[in-house]
Parts: sequence; C-alpha cells; structure tokens
Amino acid sequence: MKNNLIIAITGGFATGKTTVAKIIEEKGYPVVYTDILAKHLMNKDLEIISNIKRIFGEESYTLENNLNTTYIANIVFNDNKMLDELNRIVHPKTIELMEKELYKHVKNGNSLVFAESALIFEAALQDGFDYVICVTCDKELQIKRAMKQHKLTYEQVLKRIEAQIDLKIKEKFSDFIIKNNGSYEDLKKSTEIILNILNSSVE
Repeated sequence: MKNNLIIAITGGFATGKTTVAKIIEEKGYPVVYTDILAKHLMNKDLEIISNIKRIFGEESYTLENNLNTTYIANIVFNDNKMLDELNRIVHPKTIELMEKELYKHVKNGNSLVFAESALIFEAALQDGFDYVICVTCDKELQIKRAMKQHKLTYEQVLKRIEAQIDLKIKEKFSDFIIKNNGSYEDLKKSTEIILNILNSSVE
C-alpha cells in the first residue's frame, strides 16, 4: 500500500465534476482546481498574456487587462485550431502549477490529494495520477444543465461538449465512474463510497 494517493477528478462539460470536488473538499481533503489555476495564469502571467494577445488580438483583454472570456470563448469553441492554440499557450504552465500544488499538499502529509480538471485525458495527464474518477451523466441532462448554469444556447453547449473527448471514452479509461443523473444526495453517497475505497488503499 502507498502512503498517499494523487487522484484526478474529471468528466465532461457540466457533468458535475466540480460538485464532486466540493464534496471531497468538505470532507477535509485538498483539491487543486486547474480551471482556477489557468484563469489566474491568463490574468497574471505576462508571457501568457502576451501570447494570447498576439494570437487572438488586443480585444482578448479588457482595458483593465482582464481576460475577455466571452470574446475568447466565441473564437475557440467555433474553431478547433484556435482552441489548440490557446491550449498550447496555457496548458504547460497550468500543468506545472498544478503539479507544484499537488506535491505541496503531499509534503504537508495529506494521504489523499485531488486535482479537478475537465482535460485530464485531453492533455494526456492520466498516467500521472494513481486513480482517475470520471463524473458523467446522460447527454440530454448534461446539455440542460450546461444551458442553465452557463446561460448558453443549445448550439453553444454542443460545441463545447464536442470540443472534449467523448464521455464514453473517458469512462473506459477511468478507475471510478460516478453517474450524476440523480439528486445531490445520490451524488454525495457515490462520492463517499469512493472516498472509503481510496482511504482503505493508503496506510
């Protein structure tokens, strides 16, 4: 048995992976949110800001030099090549920062440490984790949730879903699957069961 485990929480757009991460966090386990790290870098890292402006134009940032997320989203979710360009700019430093944060928690003596990211498989990071938890739901429910949560149209949601690896493929290569088709209580119970299994795997 290992002294500690580093676990990825992934899934698709609006499947509930962040909700699962919050449940885990409430149980006292550290969670690193890669979306937050990426947004921080896109707003603070001068090299990343410069490269985004070079590729996407000065309109990529507001007059206050904050990332113009609506402008960027309109471009990258309508053009896969531009999405790849953005990922090439942002991913390396995000992954580096994620690794630093994860190992900081490990050094602090945490037996279970988690990273929440939609792009574990897209960025081929799965082998760097002891286990991968995939949070999924039925596609119709996924679309409905995404439209409600993110105030997007049906077509906009579809484009974002299609920009990610198919959920069935993610499920196939994950160690644990949480089906988020029911209530919050159901989701919480499923998460707690996995936490119990993971806890029994560490000394």
